[in-house]
Amino acid sequence: MYVFFLFFFGRCLTLVQVVPVTKTAPDQLVDIFRGRLVNEDSGDPTTLSIAKDWVDSCVKHHNLCGPPRGQQPPLLPTRVLDLGPPGSTGPVKLLELVQGQRGKYAALSYVWGIVDTSYKMTTLNRDDYIIQKIDFKTPIPKTIADAIEITRFMSVQYLWVDAYCIKQDDIKDWHRESGKMLEYYGNSHLTITASASFDANWGTFHSRILPSTTSFDYSSINGYRQGTAFITALDPAKENRQTKNFLFENDPITSRAWALQERVLSTRNIIYSSDQMYYECNQHFRSEDGLFINGRYLSANPKTKPVPLFTELRPDIQSRWDVLVDLYAARDITCQFRDKFVAISGLAKKFGQLFRSDQYYAGLWKKRIIQQLFWCIDPVVNPLVESVWHSDWPPTPKYYKAPSWSWACTDLQIQSRNPDGRIYAAEQYATFDNCAIQPDPDDETYYPGNEALYGRITGAELFIIAPPKVPLRFLGTSTQGRDGFYFPDGVPLWLTDESYNWAHTLDPNQEVISVQYQTRFDYRFESSQLWDMEIYALALGRDATINQDGMDSMNYLCLLVTRASRGDQNGAEAYRRMGTIWLNEYRMKGLAISLIDKSQYEQITLV
Repeated sequence: MYVFFLFFFGRCLTLVQVVPVTKTAPDQLVDIFRGRLVNEDSGDPTTLSIAKDWVDSCVKHHNLCGPPRGQQPPLLPTRVLDLGPPGSTGPVKLLELVQGQRGKYAALSYVWGIVDTSYKMTTLNRDDYIIQKIDFKTPIPKTIADAIEITRFMSVQYLWVDAYCIKQDDIKDWHRESGKMLEYYGNSHLTITASASFDANWGTFHSRILPSTTSFDYSSINGYRQGTAFITALDPAKENRQTKNFLFENDPITSRAWALQERVLSTRNIIYSSDQMYYECNQHFRSEDGLFINGRYLSANPKTKPVPLFTELRPDIQSRWDVLVDLYAARDITCQFRDKFVAISGLAKKFGQLFRSDQYYAGLWKKRIIQQLFWCIDPVVNPLVESVWHSDWPPTPKYYKAPSWSWACTDLQIQSRNPDGRIYAAEQYATFDNCAIQPDPDDETYYPGNEALYGRITGAELFIIAPPKVPLRFLGTSTQGRDGFYFPDGVPLWLTDESYNWAHTLDPNQEVISVQYQTRFDYRFESSQLWDMEIYALALGRDATINQDGMDSMNYLCLLVTRASRGDQNGAEAYRRMGTIWLNEYRMKGLAISLIDKSQYEQITLV
């Protein structure tokens, strides 16, 4: 591909389209320059035709996208909207299927928003939707109506939309159907993503604000007029790092937790973004204006070529889970207590298939659970956000979201590889012993012997074998000239890489054993709270780093824990996580954890 840049009034411009004089006369420049003009109306038949060409070409030529030739269509979901045979334009009906029925269907990914949801399917209107059909002359969400138009244009008869295909007032049906996102999105012929829509009434189609263009006629060497070239300014940020095209950072759907697994699990995805239309499949990523990138950024398919945001990201499938968790953790969920694990359950099931003999426990995986315990709150993304500490733990089942040791207990942005994945290279001390998960009694997908709990839980205990806990005493913060517990600009110190000074309580001299850049809390604490708290360091492993003098510095990578104030009938001792900490081996001297014989290790219960 040739790159053609012009500079016009200080702006970087590029040739985006070459229009031939006649439709029948081939123009060589069309094959040279990637650029194409974007249609102002995303619902224009011309734009829809582009999308259909992308999908048809993918089905015909992409081995990674399947299905294999000769394979029968996938199983249809429990319920779908029946749009009628090709060419239909009238009302649609809700179709409840007998088990084993197969067919080609599309799925919709969108934002519900805070709007009138009287249209959604319930036990009261279910029969009306099946028998009397859904008359689209009455007000219905425009996003769904547009998705129906797209699906019909693609010559697909069935469409799955959660609002119409799950009984929204039946908790058992909701658990049963919401637990099938891996199948529903993974088997869909196409997923339609209303990426730029703020709510269900906003619409999938919308008018795009196009960049200014200028044009000129060009001719061949012999002077014969060949066509017209259009020039438009490109987004410098996206051109500087093309992977920014994958992020859709300004689109509402990127803040919705459910939408992450809907995107990743889908084989083919038409994404209606705010600036243009994009297409993503297991083989490539492309856009309406001509961008084309081989590979896929977010994928749960190990055969796809990964396109990481940063070149240092390891492309192995385990790292992909870490990336997805980081993207998911801070996304918005309307029902946090009910949906935190359910909204990622499809991805968890998919990775459970890929990890084979591994076991899933509240967002973590058994084989790497010690390393995954060392997640932390991202101090860069969340400098002004507060997460309130409640002394009573764990919460009652009604308000239970996740155990303290899981990243799912927070709604803030996290770093699963805190801060740079060093825990994976560390000498491991702690080992997994057992884990007990309590399922939601309303979730009928759980049954005795089914240990993989991907849905909502109401309790979790993790048992690990580790060196004895190191009792800590808080000595205060090193403000380094700053006033009090805050920076002058009001940024809380708890979410920054600053100094919390800790001593071992068994050290009569109260020497500092953990200093700058080594404490990260999951919650906001005032100094007055930390003075009197019973706090321990729970060593997971030991890591060697290079200090400022170029010498090896041995650090114990630990969880900060405190005693949980639960009142269970056994009175068993349990601890809750409050953050992470590094303890310097040299400063600990004779109290070093590495000197402890493994026969003295103890079982620790985390809740």
